Amino acid sequence: MIGLLFFGFLVDCTSYPSFRQAGTIKMRNFSVGKHTGGSNSIYDSSENRIFSILDGNRGGNEVVLHNRTGIVGYKNTQRNVPVDKIVVLECTSTLLNILNVSDFRVDIWFCSESKIRHLNQEWRGVNRSTDILSFPAIEFISAEVFDCDDPTLAFEKHLGDIVIAPTYVKRACYSDKYFEEKGKLDRENEKGCYREMSNLFTVEERLPLLLIHGLLHLLGHDHECEHEWLQMTSREIEVLHKYRKACKSVEN
Repeated sequence: MIGLLFFGFLVDCTSYPSFRQAGTIKMRNFSVGKHTGGSNSIYDSSENRIFSILDGNRGGNEVVLHNRTGIVGYKNTQRNVPVDKIVVLECTSTLLNILNVSDFRVDIWFCSESKIRHLNQEWRGVNRSTDILSFPAIEFISAEVFDCDDPTLAFEKHLGDIVIAPTYVKRACYSDKYFEEKGKLDRENEKGCYREMSNLFTVEERLPLLLIHGLLHLLGHDHECEHEWLQMTSREIEVLHKYRKACKSVEN
């Protein structure tokens, strides 16, 4: 199959109003394109998907895990923080069902903090590390409303890609726990998943909330203004409640 080439349109999506570190990168489909770094950004339709764009030349010591369970792709190129692959795949599949996009593919990449900083700089022009970046592959009329005339949906149901830096998340957990113990953790300006995460102090506990946040970005949600932020955070809590209910039903 002939791969598609992508060109990235950058959108600053630091959270409103507390400027959290999450981000999303809008992407449009072209027959030929180059990303801001100058090297070919190749969409490998056979297996690697957008990972070939983001990963570049892999180092000799870098181990790539890219397994497929249904329509969830998984890759882990960092070794500092353990990530349970099965939990990630099951969690993502459950969330796709809740969001009514279970027939779409999504790819999850766990990378080093230096790599996500590089991606943040390259695609958003923000020279700092972050916890999560979302790379939508589809444009929406409005949040979660598909464009039925979008030709890409006819041959490829791929929502996009989520990149997470577990080391950054772990450091944020330690920081929040420290300030919580000191009674100085400020939650007043937080809503949605990030408000919920401020009460959780392990990567494992925060992972489902990060995935909810990232998936909603892939589905067209954003938080560039207060209205969008309130809409997105409200939807996050709605999805989170459904996810927790689904988890309890499985346990029982």
